[in-house]
Amino acid sequence: MPFTAQDFKEAVVEFRRSVEDELAAGWEQVSTLGDLVVYRRPLGEKGGYEYMARGELVDIKPEVCHDVFVDLDYRRRWDNYKKSALHVIGEDVTEDGDTASGEALKAQLSEATNDRQNAIYWRQDYTWPVQSRDYCLERESQRAEVERETTWIVLTASVDPSLAKPEQEGCIRVNDCRQKVVLQASPSTPFSTAVYFYYHEDPRGSLPSTVFDWALKHGVPSWLKRFTKACAEYHTNSFNGNMLDGVSELKEVLDESLKKGFVL
Repeated sequence: MPFTAQDFKEAVVEFRRSVEDELAAGWEQVSTLGDLVVYRRPLGEKGGYEYMARGELVDIKPEVCHDVFVDLDYRRRWDNYKKSALHVIGEDVTEDGDTASGEALKAQLSEATNDRQNAIYWRQDYTWPVQSRDYCLERESQRAEVERETTWIVLTASVDPSLAKPEQEGCIRVNDCRQKVVLQASPSTPFSTAVYFYYHEDPRGSLPSTVFDWALKHGVPSWLKRFTKACAEYHTNSFNGNMLDGVSELKEVLDESLKKGFVL
């Protein structure tokens, strides 16, 4: 910590890589979300997958897309998170009782000169039988000129566990999470954004395959719809959205999966 200049350069290289090269490197297309294509690649002996999305967000400028993505105060509104479940580590969070370890991490990160860097606590609650998970993440955003185009690069990764907030009972701490986002004005569609998104995490514990299937078919499209709406309404104070849309459907899918699992 913090991220190096090489980390940001590598993200830009991945952004500029052709789809043909990605497919040759073992990525497979798994779904399409509007003008975005989602890919995944198996992680070999480690198990699980890493995910990537490429394409465009139409009618969203890159700077707006970036600002909505990193604005935690706004994120809590449009994704319906309580502050205790999504906040900068070291903030005064009454519901959660932030700890000295959070203050230590905040102090360490404040030594960096880039004021777009945050240490973030995020908790994702699930319905039974999937156990809730939480994350202590470091995030840094930089703006660069790439081929004379203003480009936003946002990197996120798990912090050193020794600096993270204490784990909570009933919630699994994810200590291996990585995300890369690169945003640039679309070369072909006016007022739109070319997007590269990479994500991987080790969920620590088995998750039913139905969870991943549901996420690809319903969870991610629902999130993208809320995100697009949030971009359109940024700074208008008029957003009405709910991240819980579709959760009841996920519960039904899990219940059905359990029934099949216990059929003799």
